Amino acid sequence: MEKQIIQVFLGDPIEDDDERHVLNRLRADLSRRGIPARIYANFVATGKQHRQVDLLVVTAARCVQAELKNLSPDMPLIGSANGPWQHLPPR
Repeated sequence: MEKQIIQVFLGDPIEDDDERHVLNRLRADLSRRGIPARIYANFVATGKQHRQVDLLVVTAARCVQAELKNLSPDMPLIGSANGPWQHLPPR
């Protein structure tokens, strides 16, 4: 990876404003620190089970997978351990 290059690969468009904010902030933070990275966002990993992945961040030093959840009490989430997740209607 070249120095200070942040590459972002999107599987599907990000519809959630909070997830878009996290991606933009992550990209800005890595760039400001001069850490080259590849960010894979909002894609489905295939295999025995299909899993939707919010963020996979790869740098020269590490690889991190992150699952993003909105903890708004007005929009609680339901779902099993590995999804799929759904928002309950507002209270």
